[in-house]
Amino acid sequence: MLALLAAPLVAFAFELPLRRFADTAVVFAGLALAFGRVACFLRGCCFGEESNAFWAVQHPVDSYAYKIHLHQGLIESGAATSLAVHPFALYLVVLGVGMVGLMLWLRRQATDSGQVALAFVALMSLGAAFTESFREIELVRSVPFRMLIPLLVGSCAAFGYLSLWTAGTVEETR
Repeated sequence: MLALLAAPLVAFAFELPLRRFADTAVVFAGLALAFGRVACFLRGCCFGEESNAFWAVQHPVDSYAYKIHLHQGLIESGAATSLAVHPFALYLVVLGVGMVGLMLWLRRQATDSGQVALAFVALMSLGAAFTESFREIELVRSVPFRMLIPLLVGSCAAFGYLSLWTAGTVEETR
């Protein structure tokens, strides 16, 4: 996601139209999210709350999930795995891959430069706010803000997207 913040600098440095560049960069941001969260899942560092769902997973002994459950006294020393938890990182993999597919489709439908990037920020923020409700609370120190900030960012981007969509064709700016 930090790469998206650098997009204006890269576009300026290479004299590229910012909005068109951002429309392309968001596809790669979705891929980066998906690949990065696969690594998180394998390490067991980003995990969800306890769950009885059939898709819940248990992490091995040296994972963060195991260590936190051990520290909280939820499992005994010598337990083979952590408790069953929501596969939070996999939810983000699905979100990232879904966003890539959606943004590739939207690139063909968009009428203005910048629409894809704004749609990405809006939908990714709202998706992040939703998935945060499954994250292990011990990993998030500021509970009220874990969903508030993505919702605010997503709402602002959605407003920007709707403004571009209703305004019709907008001239390309750098």
